[in-house]
Amino acid sequence: MPGECIANSRFVELFRQGKCTQKELDGLKMLVVEVGIDAITQSESYRLLYYYTAGGDKIPWNQIDHWRPKDVVESNFEPCDHPQI
Repeated sequence: MPGECIANSRFVELFRQGKCTQKELDGLKMLVVEVGIDAITQSESYRLLYYYTAGGDKIPWNQIDHWRPKDVVESNFEPCDHPQI
């Protein structure tokens, strides 16, 4: 849903196991900006926005704002709390 904060389930699990810090997890959280059709793939997708831009190489393709296929997001991400900014 637009306005929802999400994070990759793999990183959330690492956080739960104490293998990454809250700050590291917050740096990977994304905001769902909109649901729509990706102009490139023509598939139903979510437009995501990273909360932090300091991730550098940790951000895939160094993109801050990008589309991800709906099935990828729904199977690999989970809702989480918005980071303290």
